[in-house]
Amino acid sequence: MNLNRSNGILAVLALALAVPTVLVLRSESSTFTALDRVPRLFDGFTSTNMQGFVLGLPKGMAPVPANDPNAKPQVQYDMLQVARSDKGWQVAGGDLAGAPVQASRVENDVIKHLTDVRTGNDVLVVKDATDEQLAAYDLSEEKAFVIKAVGQGNSTLAELLVGKDSSSGKTTESVRGVFVRTRDGRDIWLYEVPYLQRSVDASQWIDRVVYQVKQEQVTRFTLRNPASNGLELAFSRKDGSTASWTADVAPPETGALRQMEVENLVQRLLTVSAAELRRPAQGANLGELGLQPPQYEVSLTTKDGETEKVVRLLVGAKVDGKEEYYASSSESKFLLTLPSYLVTGLERNPKELFDPKAPAEPAPPGDAKAAEVPAPQPQVVVPPAEGPQPSNPPPARTGGTGGGG
Repeated sequence: MNLNRSNGILAVLALALAVPTVLVLRSESSTFTALDRVPRLFDGFTSTNMQGFVLGLPKGMAPVPANDPNAKPQVQYDMLQVARSDKGWQVAGGDLAGAPVQASRVENDVIKHLTDVRTGNDVLVVKDATDEQLAAYDLSEEKAFVIKAVGQGNSTLAELLVGKDSSSGKTTESVRGVFVRTRDGRDIWLYEVPYLQRSVDASQWIDRVVYQVKQEQVTRFTLRNPASNGLELAFSRKDGSTASWTADVAPPETGALRQMEVENLVQRLLTVSAAELRRPAQGANLGELGLQPPQYEVSLTTKDGETEKVVRLLVGAKVDGKEEYYASSSESKFLLTLPSYLVTGLERNPKELFDPKAPAEPAPPGDAKAAEVPAPQPQVVVPPAEGPQPSNPPPARTGGTGGGG
């Protein structure tokens, strides 16, 4: 088959395939348009005015006060409260108050649900449900999971009650979703969603990234660990990730700095994520946790334009029963734990960051300093004593002491 004929056949096939493709696209376009025209359950809700939200997991009814037997029983909840701040979303209550919350989690597990729930006859399950029907779908107040968005002045922007999964057999169609209703409504709707998390555990919502710096902005790095014997090693470089490191403070008896060893260690510290946020560091017994004084101290100095910042990380004792270490940072007000693999890189002997010190070279032959001859010592001449001196000493007497005869 020649090339021209092959191209002609491909052109005909492309044209034939283009027709059903256009039909499919038009069909999908009409589907999307129709979906967009379906009213939302919370029509007009946007996250722009949302200042916070509350998640509630019912845990039973509160006891009626003995002095007020006519009081209406109230549902008790395990709750998660999150508020918006100038730094993003933060936990608003409990031991982790002020801890940063993952923005993606807020978007996917709160905002998306409140904006995506639609109404319409095809998703209406029960119109004006009775108390028994609400209970059957786990949509009574004492059973339903609550997602509540609040605005300025704690005003309610939207409140969604979530009941059973659709897989419980209450519908004839095999559609993944949950049954929902509004707080003040009794219509039960099917919200088509693959999965809806119902967690109020703050530790599952917090953002564990302690800090994150850019490699090209790091201009100084310091390290103190048990192997440095109290010496804080310091390394610096000019702006730019390609600049070489210089040892400002080095261990004794070391040679040239190993650039890759220092660079690899710095790269491990560019992004530090906690294994867990425990509690506010203020008020904690840092001595018992090995943080006062710390066992390891690290600092990274960054420069962004004219702005210079020092990020500090302190590491203490190992957590009992876990591959984690207690830690604190200048970038978090919480007591942290770090995974052991991160701390392992800080345990190295600082001398491993340097070449061994080169031995002293022997002096070349003929060097006067190599064959120095001691200078001759001056002779000391003792002058003779004054007066006549016998030329020979008198002979020693060997006879007895008696007189001759």
